[in-house]
Amino acid sequence: MEVVFERIVKKYGDVTAVGGVDLTIKSGALHFLLGPSGCGKTTMLRMLAGLESPSSGRILFNGKDVTNLPAAARGIGMVFQNYALWPHMTVRKNIEYGLTVQKLAAEQIRQRTDEALTITQLTRYGDRLPGQLSGGQQQRVALARAIAVRPTVLLLDEPLSNLDAQLRLEMRDNLSRIHKQLGITTVYVTHDQKEALSMGTNVSVFRAGQLIQTDPPRQLYHSPKSAFVARFVGETNLLSATYLGQKDGLHSVRTAIGAVDANRSMVNAKSGDEVVVSFRPEAVKLNIGGHDSPADNRLSLKLDHLTYLGESEQFQLMGPDGTLVRANVFNPPDHSLAIGDSVTAWVAAEDILVLPVETDQPAST
Repeated sequence: MEVVFERIVKKYGDVTAVGGVDLTIKSGALHFLLGPSGCGKTTMLRMLAGLESPSSGRILFNGKDVTNLPAAARGIGMVFQNYALWPHMTVRKNIEYGLTVQKLAAEQIRQRTDEALTITQLTRYGDRLPGQLSGGQQQRVALARAIAVRPTVLLLDEPLSNLDAQLRLEMRDNLSRIHKQLGITTVYVTHDQKEALSMGTNVSVFRAGQLIQTDPPRQLYHSPKSAFVARFVGETNLLSATYLGQKDGLHSVRTAIGAVDANRSMVNAKSGDEVVVSFRPEAVKLNIGGHDSPADNRLSLKLDHLTYLGESEQFQLMGPDGTLVRANVFNPPDHSLAIGDSVTAWVAAEDILVLPVETDQPAST
């Protein structure tokens, strides 16, 4: 089922929660709506489910206008943050409930319930009550109930937010496996970038009711089109800079900690323009452990803070004017660096991205 939002606007009085969004969700996708609290992503989901009506615009399912179609007639399955299980019903009865409402034959109800229990790996828990299950198991019951009705579109609203870190990792794997198995068009709302990057086929980033960028996870991470996306999707170093011009296919910029060359730019800048440069902490290389630094894109910094994490080490480095740069070194070598020591860092041109300066946006709604 392909889902299309056409110029969707949602207002609550004078407040615009969603402001003119155009978005296509491909059939069979696991599509994430990502953004900070209050950015409009849950409002988008509720309009898709038929729980809210757009102030203007259209919602299409495979080209059919469903904007004014009641929620019950849309064929939607939904998993909420709080699971919403009937505590007095067994797992099997919870899953059967929606099928009973559809007035299916008893044999059909049994077959679909068994199928949902198998897909979610809950077969041996069918006779238990929700209170006898772990959080992850309860989440799978909610998912089994949603898929048992064979929805055309499955909606997931922050489904893992109530789970601890380990259960979240397990449920990510479960959700990815189930999506691949069923191929249902799935729209997943979250503010957790790692969920989106690790599971999504495409990710749409929202801010203050606006759709900022939609791309596959790898492209979104490596080629953000704005400083907001670079900052929100993973960690990054963002430095104010002056654009100096192009030479040999590279974009030269001057920052407070030195001049660098980048081979990618998301802005059509001319010499003298103010821009922003972005580079990820893992792209910053340091002259520790006997590594020699190349002549290009060298930065002379001082160690400001150090965090050892075993598999990696996080360096916070400071330029002469107080500008901070973060570097993540994986499988770190032994060294004797101390706070205040001089450190030479460098970043390859292909890892530096030139971005436009952001104008202030209204607070999220």
